[in-house]
Amino acid sequence: MITVNNLNFSYQKHSVLHNISINSIRKGETVAVIGPNGTGKSTLFKCIAGIQKIARKTIYLNGQDITRLSRGVLASRVCYMPQDNACDAALTVFEVVLLAKKFTSRVSVDKKDIAQVALLLENLKIDHLSDRYISELSGGQRQLVSLAQALIRNPEILLLDEPTASLDLHHQMEALALVQYLTQVTKRICFLAMHDLNLAARYADKIIILHAGKIVSIGKPGAVLNEKMLAEIYKIKASVVNETNHLYIHPQKSLTQSDVQLKNIERVIYRQNRQTPALSDSYLK
Repeated sequence: MITVNNLNFSYQKHSVLHNISINSIRKGETVAVIGPNGTGKSTLFKCIAGIQKIARKTIYLNGQDITRLSRGVLASRVCYMPQDNACDAALTVFEVVLLAKKFTSRVSVDKKDIAQVALLLENLKIDHLSDRYISELSGGQRQLVSLAQALIRNPEILLLDEPTASLDLHHQMEALALVQYLTQVTKRICFLAMHDLNLAARYADKIIILHAGKIVSIGKPGAVLNEKMLAEIYKIKASVVNETNHLYIHPQKSLTQSDVQLKNIERVIYRQNRQTPALSDSYLK
């Protein structure tokens, strides 16, 4: 459904993506894209969505080179939800989601559209916000509305860049479970850029690990999430445990911050304010 062949991308002289190839994703799969900050996750999404100008014959959607598709056609088939999708328009939650539903259609709104929006808001448990103006919402509420806008469009490819970053754990799990379910039943492909590895392991069918603009590995969570990878890519000591068919990552310590560095920080703090209690030895272990 989507194929990426040796994609390279640079911002002027700064190279960001290097020989990215993806060809093993199937319809109905939720794919988490993980990696340290600045490794190219958002840039990859923008390239797939056609926001960034790319070379021809690098990204194909159902065998079609996306650089040959019009902007309108590509926007109807690929939906990108950025990290910051702030909107201060004088519109209610229901109105902005309904507008997203009719984004690529000139047909007037009908009862079916209204029913679909109402059902989605209910499933995301934000139907009580329907009549609230966007400008009145909290950051987490806005993020759920942005997710609703993306889901209601029902694209072939859904690109969600840190879609749950502003949500509490309860709402993160509910939103990701809904995204995974809708991805399966609609037979679309959903890419999630994520930092929470435990949530990625729980809700993704496959994981793509990016590091320094290159793909390190692609595979099922159990095949790519391991202690060696966490040490090499994330620079942390952690244990990976399989409990009741779910992977759990338990971070233990950073591998780049030594006890000597922490002791030096402690001394500086103490000198600046002798009333500040010293860091406990247990913190340094």
